Amino acid sequence: LLELLSAEPAAVGNHLRMLFEGVSSVKVNAHNRLTAMVSEEGEMVPFAEPVKVEGSVEEYLSLLVATMQTAISDIAREQAETIVPKGELSLVLDSHLPSQVAVLMLQLLT
Repeated sequence: LLELLSAEPAAVGNHLRMLFEGVSSVKVNAHNRLTAMVSEEGEMVPFAEPVKVEGSVEEYLSLLVATMQTAISDIAREQAETIVPKGELSLVLDSHLPSQVAVLMLQLLT
C-alpha cells in the first residue's frame, strides 16, 4: 500500500494484478506515464492518452480506470463498425483483439 502512495509508475504496476482482474502490468514510457495495460497472457491495450501518476492515489487510479474503460470502448466501437456488418465469425476468431473485445464481438454476431 505504501508503494501506491509513492506515486511511482513502477510501483503502481506491481499492484495492478490485485486491483484489476485481467491486468497484470502497465507499460511506462520515458516520461513515467502509463501508456498501455497488459494482461497475464501478454495482450496489450494501448491508451489513447498516457496516464500521469501524480497527485493522490484516488485521483490517478480514477484516471487510470477511466482510461482503461475508454481504451476498451474505443477498440470495441472500431471493431463493431468493421466486423459486425460483415457478420463473419472468422473475422473475430482470426483477429488479434483483446479477449474482452473478441467475446463482445462474438456475442453481437450470434
